Amino acid sequence: MADTPVALTVITSDLLNDLGATDFQDLLDFVPSTDYYAEYGTDTIANNAKIPTQIVVRGFPTTTQTKDFFITQVPADRYLTDSITFTRGPNALLFGIGNPGGTVGVTSNRAQFKGEFGQVEFTYDSLSSKRTSIDQNIELIKDRVAIRADLLLERKNLFRVPTGQNKEGVFLTATIHPFNNDQRTSMIVSYEAGTRDDVSARPFAPFDGFSTWIANGAPLYNNLTAAAPPTVLNASTPYTSVASQYVNILGQNSILPFLSTVKAGTYNGYVTTTGPIVNGAAVAPATNGGYSINKDFVSLNPMTLLLNYFGGDQAKLSSWLTALGPQASIPESFNKGPAVVPVDTFLSGPNDRYTAHWNIPRLIVDHRLGRDFDVELAGNVEQFDDYNRVTIRGTDYTIHYDPNLYLPGGAPNPYAGVPYISNDAAFATTTYDTTTAEEARFSTNYRLDLSEHKFLGMSLGKYSFSTLANVYNLEVADYQTRPYVTSVNGVPVALGTVLNQGSYLTQGNVLHSRYYLLPGQPPYIPASDPLTPLPVTSPIQADWVNLFGSRTRTAIQSYAASLEARYFDDRLILVGGVRYDWARTWNSAQVDYTAQTLTPGAYPGEANLPATFATLYPATNYRVINYSGGMVYHLTNWFSPFVNYATNSNPGAVAAGTGNAPRDIFLNLVPYLQGKGTDFGFKFSFLQGNLQGSYTHYTTSQDNVTGSTPSITGSIYTSANADMQLAEPAYYAQRSVTFPGQIWSVDWNQVTKGDEVDLTYNLTNHLRLRLAGSDQKTITAGKYEDVGRFLAIHEPIWQAYAADPTTSAANAATVLNSIPVINNELAAYQAQNGAPQIGDSTWSASLSAHYSFDRSTWLRGFGVGANISVRGPVVLGYQVNQNGSVNLNNTDYGSGPRYINLNLDYSRPILHGKYLWSIYAQLTNAFGDSTLIPRQAIWDYNSNRFDETSNTIQDPRTLTVTARFKY
Repeated sequence: MADTPVALTVITSDLLNDLGATDFQDLLDFVPSTDYYAEYGTDTIANNAKIPTQIVVRGFPTTTQTKDFFITQVPADRYLTDSITFTRGPNALLFGIGNPGGTVGVTSNRAQFKGEFGQVEFTYDSLSSKRTSIDQNIELIKDRVAIRADLLLERKNLFRVPTGQNKEGVFLTATIHPFNNDQRTSMIVSYEAGTRDDVSARPFAPFDGFSTWIANGAPLYNNLTAAAPPTVLNASTPYTSVASQYVNILGQNSILPFLSTVKAGTYNGYVTTTGPIVNGAAVAPATNGGYSINKDFVSLNPMTLLLNYFGGDQAKLSSWLTALGPQASIPESFNKGPAVVPVDTFLSGPNDRYTAHWNIPRLIVDHRLGRDFDVELAGNVEQFDDYNRVTIRGTDYTIHYDPNLYLPGGAPNPYAGVPYISNDAAFATTTYDTTTAEEARFSTNYRLDLSEHKFLGMSLGKYSFSTLANVYNLEVADYQTRPYVTSVNGVPVALGTVLNQGSYLTQGNVLHSRYYLLPGQPPYIPASDPLTPLPVTSPIQADWVNLFGSRTRTAIQSYAASLEARYFDDRLILVGGVRYDWARTWNSAQVDYTAQTLTPGAYPGEANLPATFATLYPATNYRVINYSGGMVYHLTNWFSPFVNYATNSNPGAVAAGTGNAPRDIFLNLVPYLQGKGTDFGFKFSFLQGNLQGSYTHYTTSQDNVTGSTPSITGSIYTSANADMQLAEPAYYAQRSVTFPGQIWSVDWNQVTKGDEVDLTYNLTNHLRLRLAGSDQKTITAGKYEDVGRFLAIHEPIWQAYAADPTTSAANAATVLNSIPVINNELAAYQAQNGAPQIGDSTWSASLSAHYSFDRSTWLRGFGVGANISVRGPVVLGYQVNQNGSVNLNNTDYGSGPRYINLNLDYSRPILHGKYLWSIYAQLTNAFGDSTLIPRQAIWDYNSNRFDETSNTIQDPRTLTVTARFKY
């Protein structure tokens, strides 16, 4: 590492043990400039919380992970891992195509020629989690054939009920020297198979959908006679409309198995309660991170709310309950106690899960030709299938009350005043992905030592020349199902059509779902309640329907060459390289079933869906060349400055269903994502190598980042297109031929600057310390600049059109009214250039320490340690005024998380020294800090203050004990 001008962190087996880590996510707090993506404020609804390989490095999200230098989707796990390397910054030689933040590289266990050895490990924690792993190495033929087997079984309970992780894995590998008395050829054969079944909570607490309603007296709503609520909300608006929906009542079908929340006749539709109102609207999770509760939710008593509605008249309340019949037990159940939702509950429940299965055969052959020339031939096939069920999206992760007094048809609502959770804004989805990746590489390395030769009195140095040829083929087939109403009163319906079947009127036939929170019942959607199908007695039938599917094929051919040169007795080391990648991507048309009439049992099913993927668009081609170069100079034996520059590229996203890459407002193809990074600093080694570390100052950037059109609010996108269509019809028609649909994107650049420190200190043979720290700032730059250039050209044409006397007054008014709105909005967006990235920790630091007591003391065999992680203030938001203008000098910061873990271990030989028994205990969050960590804030321009909205829940104090037997 001292000779490498690259910022990287290697996590060894000892450090994995010190940290009690079982996968690489356990390490993120102890690696500079690295975060877990689901904790990131920019992912406001945490859709990526389930992706176990998604992290943020230097401000850039990345899922790039390798195992033995092969790209993999399989999350790393300790049971088969020898070491983990975090590489930061773009690296053209390792990855010409990828994100510039960095990569995670896993080196798997190898079968070794060291006889027979192994270990068995058992882990149990205070949450009743259990984990067992076995590692066994056998040397079958001395110095010729060795095999190794690693097995894993884990049942992990997470603290947020009902979340957890189940893992099963097997890893088999063999190292073979095929030729007698010749170890120049080595073959490594391995096979990995595993499953992972996660119920992973979104990182924030449930959102508040009721506080404004309570502040207004918690009124109930007569949805037969009362006026519909307004669309513009304020502090005195207790309700908001929930209309045009079929709602499936989950597991509580003592009333109708569904609700139709649409106005019909005297029925005025359904409403729901409102949470915090800021800037005239409820705080929306999709844009502002939601407004999390900050303590356990304790419900009001519906009986009290009903009595208040009837003006305290007990007789009217009794009459109401009599009309309910047996269903009166629902509100009466609250007389025994409230419904309680702990702040750390995962509302979506155990049906909301991510499951993955994989199989990976791998072959690596190394051969040494002579003394200085090595060649490697390697191949890898990865079959990875995953399933992702989402019952409640982040946009709906909210507790509401049902204030409606009546059901459709006028019957009293037994759930009036009862809290519930639902997917009102979105819908449930199940996504299936089947991924096949094939990768093969051929690499060479030639070493040339000319140090004994001199020119002009100077040694000619040492050289190492490497080449790489790599082929990577990836095919992904995915499809998504959603619960849809398939028939009403036995009449089949088509997806996306307007249903008008008497009282069952709705504007679409997506089936939403709702779960009422009752005393003594689970405070989350239970596993025993499937979303669909509805009971056969229901007039509405629904089931999971394949909504769309697509297929993508990617082929990448890569060629790289690098040179390392060493001069002045290895004091000066120069490295450089170039990599060429030719990437071709074929996309299929999106299969869309909205036009197909469905009949029960005859709608498109999973079995025939892949056959619809046969047609692929012509390939989109990208040819990219990336470079890297660096230098390390060992100024002394203990101090070595270094510098490095590298690039990488990413073709970016291809517009779904079009086969086309994103285009800017000029309809020019947006160039591929281009990453660039410059690192410089120094590495040092003091005290006979016991104190080693590095300091790095870096600038990492990515150009041509694009945003999809939904991120462009209507005035710029729709008005600019409308003005073109009116004032420049020929130009607009030409654009439509060039790119049908006129879907253009905004592109910008993202830049992160920061500093990193990595330090290891072995103070004595018994004490080891590791310190890591970083600071960083990520900003956007150049956003909407191309839009500004376009408007500077075309607005004069539009103004001239409006001034033309032949233009109709209506069209002229449309254009003239839109131009100032467009320009004001453009100025507001351009003012956001330079804004800090939401979710950024301004700095972070971590310390890992371990002390082993001397064998000569009575504490021999014991060890103690501590792991401390501290993150500095986190960017939560900045001032955005009512007119869209931005004040970047007014930025809100929240306190970052802090973790303190304590360790105690003991080891001793047993059974005459044949076995080494050790036990390791770790107390995470040792002081039980339960402080909620803020994730995001919104500027309230009416009160001129920040409202901190969503928050992250810290893991509680947990004791984990691991027993290990080595032999």
